[in-house]
Amino acid sequence: MPPTAPSPVSPITSARPAATSQRANAHTSESSLLASPPASRRGDLVDPNDAASDPAPTRRRGRGQGNPAPPAAVPAVLTRAILWRLWTIHTILSERQSRLTSADQLAKDLGTCPRSVRRDIATMQHSLRLPIETREGHGGGYRYARRHVAFAAAPASASELLAVAVAAQMVRAYAGTRLEEDVRGALRRLRLDVRAERALDLDALGEVLSFRGTGFDRLTDLDLFQKVTIAALNREELSFSYLGGEDDRARERTARPLHVYSEENAWYVLSRDVPTGEIRRFNLGRMRKVRATGRRFVRPRQDEQAVADLDDALGAFGGGKPIRVVLRFRGRPARAVRERHWHHSQKVRVIGPKETELKLRVPETPGLLYFALRWGQDVRVLEPASLREAVLANARTVLAQG
Repeated sequence: MPPTAPSPVSPITSARPAATSQRANAHTSESSLLASPPASRRGDLVDPNDAASDPAPTRRRGRGQGNPAPPAAVPAVLTRAILWRLWTIHTILSERQSRLTSADQLAKDLGTCPRSVRRDIATMQHSLRLPIETREGHGGGYRYARRHVAFAAAPASASELLAVAVAAQMVRAYAGTRLEEDVRGALRRLRLDVRAERALDLDALGEVLSFRGTGFDRLTDLDLFQKVTIAALNREELSFSYLGGEDDRARERTARPLHVYSEENAWYVLSRDVPTGEIRRFNLGRMRKVRATGRRFVRPRQDEQAVADLDDALGAFGGGKPIRVVLRFRGRPARAVRERHWHHSQKVRVIGPKETELKLRVPETPGLLYFALRWGQDVRVLEPASLREAVLANARTVLAQG
């Protein structure tokens, strides 16, 4: 019996806040995606001690002030289904501000029972330390004790927040594109709770920390990026126009996307070309009019191997059997080479203060040639002979061109 194509993966969609009128099933699967918070106000990220310093939640009887509410039984693990309900309650209370919202109304919005709502409120008060006031009796309900409350469902240390912020700075390589806007927006919506540690101002961080580079793919079309990635997940053939060849003309292509990856500051999709049956890589920046055909495919073992071969390659080009490569560097590059990680197979030998030997086991691809050429006169190819000849041939061409 031939293998069956896997069922489709749900498309990636832009995160949107859950509407307060949305009805939710109380038994929502724990694996369902969390509703994403709306874009934060500036004040939402600058007060790290909100969760730690909020006074204990209180009960109110009429207009009088009651004693602190006793802790209720709260779940030991906050599953995604529970977090979704907590976030929806937070959204409703934030939108209603000082107005009270009853347990019955919240239960109606959530599609659950008032008892579950009261348990969720207790979790928000005592586990997440959110400043929710409770007023009992006729006309009572729940509300936040103050405005602009941050939903601190993901406790994190300042060092963890710094790590996320550093990753966000790397996206500045795509400054001015939708990728930068979306990542910065998502980072602000995290609203991480850093407890007693100092919060990080993302704008201030950008003044002292940056990620520099040249030759980055602008990746201006995130819709195209999403289509290609989803097709690879769903194992669905794509049709598109591709700018390639020496004449740089657009040609119609049909391919089976196997793997989307970033290499040498650009994005590629490793694919099985349908007409020829060859494994090819396509630069996403050169793809136009991308369309999913609806034709599903099964990845055979050789396609799985083609994806695995990317790990052995040096650069964007994969394929071929790894061979022994020995390069010797001198001068200033000698130190730079031994200070960096180039490949998982690398072995570095320090010969002297200004001489370093680098051994690799990689396929002989254009990426390997480009790596050797980038060092100019400061590298000598010891092995293999074919790579040494390719470097010399390139040097002769450059001399001939004057």
